Amino acid sequence: FIKPVDDETQQRLVNLMQPFTEKYLLFRSGATDGLTALNNLKPYIIPNSDIAKRAQDALDGLSWAHTSSFKLTDFQFNGVLPLANSCYVCDVTATTDTYTYGKGEVTDIIPLSVIVYDDDLAAPEEEEDVPDYPVSLFLSREGYFKKITPQSLRMSAEQKYKENDGLAQTFSATNRSEMLFFTDKAQVYKARAADFADTKASALGEYLPTALKMDEGENVVSLVLPGDWSGHLLFFFENGKCARVPLESYVTKTNRKRLTGAYSDRSPLRCIIHLTQEQPIAVLSTEGRALIFNSALLAPKPTRSGQGVGVMTLKPKYRLDRALLLSDTAIMNVSRYRVRTIPAVGALLKEEDRGEKQLSLLDET
Repeated sequence: FIKPVDDETQQRLVNLMQPFTEKYLLFRSGATDGLTALNNLKPYIIPNSDIAKRAQDALDGLSWAHTSSFKLTDFQFNGVLPLANSCYVCDVTATTDTYTYGKGEVTDIIPLSVIVYDDDLAAPEEEEDVPDYPVSLFLSREGYFKKITPQSLRMSAEQKYKENDGLAQTFSATNRSEMLFFTDKAQVYKARAADFADTKASALGEYLPTALKMDEGENVVSLVLPGDWSGHLLFFFENGKCARVPLESYVTKTNRKRLTGAYSDRSPLRCIIHLTQEQPIAVLSTEGRALIFNSALLAPKPTRSGQGVGVMTLKPKYRLDRALLLSDTAIMNVSRYRVRTIPAVGALLKEEDRGEKQLSLLDET
């Protein structure tokens, strides 16, 4: 016998399904551009699921003319069937506003059966009275995280790390800042600075694989502070490719702490750049080559799992080592490495273009 869902779970399903249905109708209607419509829908669908693939197919194949109404005039939740403890099938009917099609008027009545996973049923985040104050965030190469107040840093700024560990990233933030921890398993963990206790520079910090309950053997690759969720993320892979993904693709409507399919796992991820405006990017290879290209050459893709496009052409035994904003390098002979099209081979990095910043980055890997 199938145990019926309780009233609280059913209400949460209703609360989830109505905004999903509205976003689905907007995508289906073609009343806005396809990329925007798909990105609005994405927080509700599992990456690489059947509906995600069909939505992407529609985006690739449809011309976005107004072919139906996107205004939801009636939403009916017909029932829910629990398949297992973590999975439900919701049956709903959506009725649209009347619109003109051809020589007549049409009202769409659309039946939908949608599978909802338990992760999507997490209770909505409640507004908490979280104190807000300036903090500095520190992430080590081995995944230790510290949140330190300015007062504590003034007392002692020398950071303590385990042997062979060291600083990977640091940010000025606030206690309410949201954080995205990307891992080497193509997953991203969402947290807030307030989730971590204030600590001191003399402490090792919290070990993120334990604190965030990561999978066995999973390691943090990069920390991103989304801010207002504008801009794009550039994912650089060992095979010389780069994928550009809108940061808003990682927005969720529910309190989900982990997202799978955060990026393509076809090639190991080397680094992530949070891009807020178009600017020159420097790419380095293990052969000692460098190239500089403008980020505008990378077109954004609507899917998080895209393999990206070729940026650097590599010889068989070499790989892409790292990418960073040109402003963060010591490169002086910019014209030597600048390219107007990608992919490109790049030029061997001259000694005078390495500098302390560049050497420290190359020595980390």
